[in-house]
Formats: sequence, C-alpha cells, structure tokens
Amino acid sequence: MAKVKPTDERYSVAEIAEDIKNKIRNQEFAANERLTETSLCKFYQVSRTPIREAFRLLENEGFLVYTLNSGVRVASISAEDSIKSTEISRMLHCIAVRDAADHITEEDIRQLREINKQLLNAASGPERNRLDHEFHALIVERSGNHPLSEHYKLQTKNDMLFETILPIRDTRAPHTYEEHENIVKALEEGDRDLAVEYTRLHYLKAVRSIQSKVQEYLEHQPGKKKKKRS
Repeated sequence: MAKVKPTDERYSVAEIAEDIKNKIRNQEFAANERLTETSLCKFYQVSRTPIREAFRLLENEGFLVYTLNSGVRVASISAEDSIKSTEISRMLHCIAVRDAADHITEEDIRQLREINKQLLNAASGPERNRLDHEFHALIVERSGNHPLSEHYKLQTKNDMLFETILPIRDTRAPHTYEEHENIVKALEEGDRDLAVEYTRLHYLKAVRSIQSKVQEYLEHQPGKKKKKRS
C-alpha cells in the first residue's frame, strides 16, 4: 500500500472512497489485493466507521468485493467480463439510438456535438469517460424508452469499474470522436438504420480497444510473472 504524509485534516467518507478509487485506477491497489480497516484507519487518520462506510460505497459501485473468508478485496478485471459488458452496452445503445431517431431535436444535435467536442479536447481519460457517458445518456433519454433507461442505469454502474481502471486513451479519443460524429450525422439526417449501424460499429471497435487495455493492465499487476522467451 502506498504511503503518504499524515495530515491533521479529517477525511470524509466520500473523500476516502474517492481516494481508494484513485489508488485502484493508478494500480497502487492491485486486483484482488486485500484492504484492511486497521491499515486504512492509520493511513487516513480516522476511526473504523468512515472506512467501513467507504467500503460499502465502493462495494455498491463494484470496485471492492467482500467475501466471508477473505474480507474486503479490490475487484478483479477479466477480459471476458469487460467484453461481455461492452456487448450488453452495444445492444442497449443500438435500441436507444433506433428509438431516439424519432424524437431527436436540433437542440439535441447541438448538445451532442458540443459534448463530443469536449470529449476530444478533454485532458484526462476519466474526463473522457464522463463525457462519453453524457453523450450516450442523452441519446438514451431521447429514446423515450423507460425500460431501456432503467437497464442503462444498471449497466452504467456495472461499467464504472472497467472505465475507471481502463479509461479512454489519448490515441483512442479521436476515433471515438469520429464514431460519435457519424452517429450524430445519421440522427440529424433522420436515417435510423444508419445511426444503428454506426452505433454497432462504434462498440465493436470499443471491444478491440478493451481487449488490448485489459491485457496491458493484467501484465502490469504487481507480482505478475512475465513469460520467458524461448
């Protein structure tokens, strides 16, 4: 566990949860690493109560997992889970963009392009992830499909772990921008089928990117043995 200089300021539950999340993102806490209340109480200079509350928040978000025999551990990432999650998102968003085509307005198109422009110019992966969600959430909202919106909320929660640890890369951002722009143009022209096809292709490309990022993430985990070259 990374050490920092002690502080006299008391951390709130939200601050502790966010800091632990950042340590997971920066791989200071590795996948499957056990986190103990004792060490974190000492680290944040707080009692057990805020640590336990922070644990509960992060368990609900999927960043930590609790088992009876192992205690609290950092959730692990598998290529299979991340790809399945992206495939579910692809199906949801294809339905959303299909239904949104009948309700989209000129103001919606303007907002989508503005969000997409901000994504292209964003300074960090987490910020790009936030804007990517904002872009797709607007389309889901305009779909007018309430059951789909409820499923989208659950899926967004499931995606948070993957996206925090595996944010959109700088090299991927221009491609994401172009793919989003194709979707917006098809919606603007009222071409429902083309908008669905562009959305499908967007997520197929995202799967390839995720496969590469997951492999890189797993190879850099502490204690990971490198294969010897023959």
